[in-house]
Amino acid sequence: MSTVAILLSAFVLSVVALLVFVWSQRRGLFDRTSKGAEIIFARGEIGRIEEPAAAPAAHAGLQASLEAADALRAGAVDADELADRERADASTAPLVFFFFCAAVVWLLVASAAGLTASIKLHEPDWLVQQAWLTFGRIRTIHLNSVAYGWAPMAGLGIAMFVIPRLLETPLLGARFAFAGVVLWNAALIAGLGSIAAGINDGLEWREIPW
Repeated sequence: MSTVAILLSAFVLSVVALLVFVWSQRRGLFDRTSKGAEIIFARGEIGRIEEPAAAPAAHAGLQASLEAADALRAGAVDADELADRERADASTAPLVFFFFCAAVVWLLVASAAGLTASIKLHEPDWLVQQAWLTFGRIRTIHLNSVAYGWAPMAGLGIAMFVIPRLLETPLLGARFAFAGVVLWNAALIAGLGSIAAGINDGLEWREIPW
């Protein structure tokens, strides 16, 4: 089997495995509870205070404090808190979805470029008819797609979701974030296009001309 076939097979297999994993998560085939981690404990051990340095009276006090805290957590859910979280999630949902879609697209672009560059390490004469597919350019496209495409889109998308949810506050000015992510991606497309055309600053990780 040729090197190209091996690399392509490994890439396709990894993508299929990722899709199967996502599908299994969506179908609930994996146990999402903590029961799997509880196997290391004996029956009735969970929820018991273990403090060898504490006197019996102090030990009993710690246990009572723990049980009181557990009872408080098991009480009624704060409806206002849930409503605040729902409002925060609703304010960020379209923006976060856009960020994640952009991240997935750049991940696919970067993976394709990286796979092509990897194959060229073993088959230097593969796809040399077009200048933008030569190793120097396609590898640079791969690096910049990861560094300025997939990574920031995924990271900012997570931040846009987590921060308002933790603060229980709706995101204000989401339209400015939308405008920012559109401009970011437009600039990145233009930058990668210039790299493909052979125009770059010649600095590692800073090849996009500014």
